[in-house]
Amino acid sequence: MTNFRERRRQARLASTRSCLSQRDFIDQCELAGVDGAVAAFVWRKMQPYYFKPLTPSPGDRPVGEFRIDGGDLSDMVSDFEKAFGRRWKGQWVGSDDPTLLEFMQGLVASTEAE
Repeated sequence: MTNFRERRRQARLASTRSCLSQRDFIDQCELAGVDGAVAAFVWRKMQPYYFKPLTPSPGDRPVGEFRIDGGDLSDMVSDFEKAFGRRWKGQWVGSDDPTLLEFMQGLVASTEAE
């Protein structure tokens, strides 16, 4: 039942905004100062949480709006560390309910190159 409601919610949201392509998403993130490779990584990681035709947008809130579990986001941080050769600094830098753009900025700010 929850999945049905989420699909319906996302369909309504998709009808109110243009759905970005991966390239458009990356371009918007790069304009805001996020590295394109980081934006592409987050785009890929967010795909399981979106139902077509809705696609990720930099202003989406994964926790508050999409109810993505904090454990899933922690797994994304671990995957980010491995994929980009970075190490956790010990504390999240950023909001507890970040937008995807803020999440990407937090990924970089909360880790350091090994």
